[in-house]
Amino acid sequence: MKAVIELEGKTYLEFPQFVQNDYGFDIDFEIKANNNAAINLSTYDVYFKTIKQGETTTKIDGLCTITNTTSGLCTYTILETDLDEAGKYLAYVECSSPTEVFNIGLGNLIIASDLTDISPYSDTTYIGNPTIDGSFRLHVVDGILYVDKRVSGAWVESGRYF
Repeated sequence: MKAVIELEGKTYLEFPQFVQNDYGFDIDFEIKANNNAAINLSTYDVYFKTIKQGETTTKIDGLCTITNTTSGLCTYTILETDLDEAGKYLAYVECSSPTEVFNIGLGNLIIASDLTDISPYSDTTYIGNPTIDGSFRLHVVDGILYVDKRVSGAWVESGRYF
C-alpha cells in the first residue's frame, strides 16, 4: 500500500517542511495499492499519525475525513496543537476496518521553528517555503521593496525596487 500526499494543490511523495504553530490547512491523501489501484475506503477509518523521532507516543493521532470512498481519497485538517513542537517526526496513515489494520509510511515530517524567528520585518511575503534555500522574501522598508533569496540557510539581498 502507498499514499500520495497533496498540499494546497501540489502533489508530494514526501512531506515538505512545516512551520511551527501553523494550523488550519488540509493535507489530502490518496490511498493506493502497490499496483496504483485506488483502495475502496467504505469500510475503513483512516487516521493521520506522527511520532517524534526518539519517542514512542504519537503526537498527532487524528481521524481523517474520507472525501471519496471508492477513489481512496481522504483529508486531515492540521489542528492548532499539531505543529506546536519543532522537530523531526515519522508520519504515517493507519487504515483500519473490522477485519484488518494496515499502516502506510509517509516518511519524515519536519517542523521548523516559528516564522517570527526568520524575518525581522512586520510586512513580509514569502515565495516558497521560508525555511528552505531557493525561497524568496519580499518586504518594504521606507517605501523600498526588497527582494531577498534564501541561500545556504541565510537571506541574501537580490534586489531593491524604488
